[in-house]
Amino acid sequence: MTDLELKIKILELFGDSDEDVYYYRYFEKNTGEPRKRIKKVMDGLRNCGMVEHIKGLFDDDGMVAGSGFALTREATQYSVREWIVMLKKIQLEELERGEKTK
Repeated sequence: MTDLELKIKILELFGDSDEDVYYYRYFEKNTGEPRKRIKKVMDGLRNCGMVEHIKGLFDDDGMVAGSGFALTREATQYSVREWIVMLKKIQLEELERGEKTK
């Protein structure tokens, strides 16, 4: 899976659940990718304003649960769908350019 494909998959996962914040292990489990790779892709999504890192999360029992990721206020579900469409378009363009150079 390319970084672009992983970004698309992660954005799709944000829309697949009613949760507000997701831990690394959620993305590891649902993408099959290692944490180091997910961290790299999350940094890219954070830099473009799509996700934010939330620290100091608590579980239902009030115990510290660590940190996770959430969509930013600007990244509504509608804009996430737009981002997915845009990223898929970029991916197709990259594939087309790659085939033309072969």
